[in-house]
Amino acid sequence: MAKFKKFKISHEVLSKTWARNVDLHEALNKITRSFHENMKEKQYNKALKDLILLVQLVNGSRISEAMEFTQKAILTGEKKLTIKAKKGSNERIMIMPQHISEAEISKIRKWLKISGIPSRDSVRMYCVRRFGINTHSLRYALITYLAKRGVSPQLITHFTGHRKMDFILRYTEKITAEQVILEIVSETLQNL
Repeated sequence: MAKFKKFKISHEVLSKTWARNVDLHEALNKITRSFHENMKEKQYNKALKDLILLVQLVNGSRISEAMEFTQKAILTGEKKLTIKAKKGSNERIMIMPQHISEAEISKIRKWLKISGIPSRDSVRMYCVRRFGINTHSLRYALITYLAKRGVSPQLITHFTGHRKMDFILRYTEKITAEQVILEIVSETLQNL
């Protein structure tokens, strides 16, 4: 019997696809479009991967949390569940994207019962190949969206399941600094 190599994504591939400037709405539209195309073509494996990415995006979760939630939500029919954060001992509430219909979930449920949840690495590689970004970029798309709208770092930390606020503070301060610089440059150019 032939042995198969474990499917792994190299650090080099992931680092080249890390993008902290992913627009939440653009990503939501692209992944949703892909989800509906795959559902229409009965490509349920790909549609399930799209759904996992949508869950990650709208919840700002880690990919493993999105996978756990998606599997439980599809099998139980629940739209909102509490999931243990993968780092630390926090729990977090996660929700199913509202634009996914019950009929679509039902079709994926049938497929999921037969085939099971895809591996984390296969979801990561699908995201890189299909959308050209790392799955973690989706997590930070939501963090960026919230920070640009003035949501407090404490609330972002709690919402995204981070253990400490340090990273969120550094990241949101960087976003704020970039916004201020862009505004200053824009105003300066308008006054010329």
